[in-house]
Amino acid sequence: MSDPFMAAKMEIEMFKYSDKKAFAKWAEGKWTHFSRQAPSDGGGVPQKCYYNAFTMASADATHKLYVGYALDAELPIALQHAWTVDDGGAVHDCTPRWSQKTNVSYYGVHVPLELAEMIFDYDTKHGQPPSTNDFFADISWALTQQGAQVDTGFLDFCVQ
Repeated sequence: MSDPFMAAKMEIEMFKYSDKKAFAKWAEGKWTHFSRQAPSDGGGVPQKCYYNAFTMASADATHKLYVGYALDAELPIALQHAWTVDDGGAVHDCTPRWSQKTNVSYYGVHVPLELAEMIFDYDTKHGQPPSTNDFFADISWALTQQGAQVDTGFLDFCVQ
């Protein structure tokens, strides 16, 4: 059977040659598959998955922020998305439309809250980071900021 995330994986490979290369290098080897069979939390802002997941992870220390791709069984196209995973490994997706779906697959990487806070802090003060309206590019931007230190869970990533 073919991999439903093949197109997403090809896009990830292309990140190495784009404005997302810092993200590609940082995320290499950290991608994880998740699935959810039942409806999820709900209550988030429509079409603001990154904000919703960041808010959920910020409010509950048992939730970790993930970014990557979601695949709805009814529409087998992997779309960029963000969600949280709790300490028990359960996926929580409060973004309307996605939260109501059943049989959803996810493929993503854990983003430390400190890194997401840096992006959202910049957004609050200056508007969108100087990349694109793309969270992968925003993470790349944050990773390359002078003096950025992020505990990735494996090592301290510090760009000087």
